[in-house]
Amino acid sequence: MGVGISGVPTSVTTSRHATLHVGFNRTGFGIPIAGWPEGVGFTHYKWRLDAGDWSPETPIEQPIQLSFLSDGPHKIEAVGKRDSGLWQDDPVLGEDAIISSTPTWTVQPGLIPEFYGLALADNEFEFTFTPVAGQSYTLEARESFDAEHPWMFIRTIPAQETPGPFSVTLPVASENRFFRLVADQ
Repeated sequence: MGVGISGVPTSVTTSRHATLHVGFNRTGFGIPIAGWPEGVGFTHYKWRLDAGDWSPETPIEQPIQLSFLSDGPHKIEAVGKRDSGLWQDDPVLGEDAIISSTPTWTVQPGLIPEFYGLALADNEFEFTFTPVAGQSYTLEARESFDAEHPWMFIRTIPAQETPGPFSVTLPVASENRFFRLVADQ
């Protein structure tokens, strides 16, 4: 038995971010701290993305945070450190030594950019998104949703060659301002 990995994206997704949880570990419920100060089950783990390098040893409570995944298939592999101190893939376990893995999921470009950061500080508003590669956008704003306040052009956001974070910073013009990002033809 090895660690379980939960939170895996669906088989095809446009999201380039994921949070995966590795487990299991139990504490409390009468489990003596003297014998198991870090709980029972798995206390730490190491992981790798797409057969890359293994991560450093990570406490079991800390999730795997993936950001800015490239287009294409992805898979996570993990090995857990048991409460006995033995790793689940230790050769001493013989044929029971295993590496846990997720099903493969595929990131594909979407038509809509993914927004993941908003900030307001020092009279400036900033939002961060992952634009679709090769797609330019027009940023527009309005003060209210009525006929007296039409959408106004703010700026053009040029096409980016590769996916990745792109931030736009604007001065705060009023307390109520609505923005939209329009994909250019």
